[in-house]
Amino acid sequence: MTLICQILALKKSIMLLKKNFIKKRLENMVNKKVMIIGAEISGMSAGNYLQMNGYDTEIFELHTKPGGLCTGWRRKGYTIDGCIHWLVGSGPSINYYKFWNELIDMRELEIVDYVEYCSLEDKDGKRLRAFANVDRLEKEMKDIAPEDTDAIEILEIILRSLFN
Repeated sequence: MTLICQILALKKSIMLLKKNFIKKRLENMVNKKVMIIGAEISGMSAGNYLQMNGYDTEIFELHTKPGGLCTGWRRKGYTIDGCIHWLVGSGPSINYYKFWNELIDMRELEIVDYVEYCSLEDKDGKRLRAFANVDRLEKEMKDIAPEDTDAIEILEIILRSLFN
């Protein structure tokens, strides 16, 4: 499961748990214990939100560590980093921040904001840099593919709606 899928699953879990019809169904349960399969972001988030609403939870994970695909470990002197490399909502001004902050004190995390997330290069050496700054990303994309200006501007609108 990719990070984007996990974040979407987390968002879906949050929205579902906050809906009244789910809350009413859970309130009618005789035994207020919920078993959750998977200790990844969405499973642990569901457990947290259920506990915040008075339910006992038990989370089952196949691996010895929680985190699903967002796990890092050491082996033979190397660090295998399967963790998050880009956390949507890591800044207080971003809409997603409030969701993360419900689960963890975001002020306790060391967040590194990169100017450039990644770059892609084709066989001819033509390079696209994915900048964190939407204006720089938009300019980069238009410089490379001016014929795609309409699509790039739609992407820019979507990115701004997510991060503002």
